Amino acid sequence: MVDTAEVAKDDAAPVVVALILFGITITSLVVWYFYFAPLPTDLRMCDEAIKAKLKAPATYNRINSPDYYSPIYDITYDAQNSFGVPLRSHGWCEFDKSHEHATWTEALVNTN
Repeated sequence: MVDTAEVAKDDAAPVVVALILFGITITSLVVWYFYFAPLPTDLRMCDEAIKAKLKAPATYNRINSPDYYSPIYDITYDAQNSFGVPLRSHGWCEFDKSHEHATWTEALVNTN
């Protein structure tokens, strides 16, 4: 005679494994969304703040792309000046407390 308790255990194992995998998947997606999803929007806001200060905004090309979420991003970019000369610049993009406005600060170059 077959013991029904053993059959129930054997049938439950795949269900438990499936539930665990489902939980891990959902948790991973939630973490990914809250950690990485805001990044492209933030970078677009930074790009717009930088372009607003350029003489030739159409020539703007961001060199580095941070791969983490932060209230401050170090950004290096290439763009032409008003004479058409390509220049590389560096600075940081900062967000206000509501995270709705980006402010660009150009790094000062040490001439010593």
